[in-house]
Amino acid sequence: MSQYAVYSDEKIDSKIPEGPVAEKWTNFKAHQKLVNPANKRHLDIIVVGTGLAGASAASTLGEMGFNVLNFCIQDSP
Repeated sequence: MSQYAVYSDEKIDSKIPEGPVAEKWTNFKAHQKLVNPANKRHLDIIVVGTGLAGASAASTLGEMGFNVLNFCIQDSP
């Protein structure tokens, strides 16, 4: 047990869509806002792993104008 007690009145927003489990993904897609192409520069895309798929995804997203951050387990660039 932790030696620290945390007291807070804030409710944690888990951003889980409302409704039954079977319909959560459909409800999420129906109410999700689209990204305006002009706002691409304000978004950072994080790619974890720079294998074939990760490097390809990062390259494609970078060419589309997104800011891409790559994270890899190796130390070398």
